[in-house]
Amino acid sequence: MHKRVVPGLQKDDAVTNEDWLHVEGFAEVEVTSESLAYPAESPLLPERSAGWRAGGPAPQTIRLHFNPPQRLTRIRLNFIESEIERTQEYTLRW
Repeated sequence: MHKRVVPGLQKDDAVTNEDWLHVEGFAEVEVTSESLAYPAESPLLPERSAGWRAGGPAPQTIRLHFNPPQRLTRIRLNFIESEIERTQEYTLRW
């Protein structure tokens, strides 16, 4: 096993909103379910939102299809659960 310790993100190194890809207009979102009050496209839009929530308990899938294809150099996932303590498990494929 190989391990590498890297320094944490410094405040000066923080990514600005201008550095992020604006997916509105050229990405299609597919979801297995969503709460009407928390649709899947909400966290992908530039304005702040309450995020996405599933429509019920079960494994969930969110897919983004880019047209045209995009070169991605950074993907940020942020999980916030304030109601029930739970483990968030995810798989990222590209």
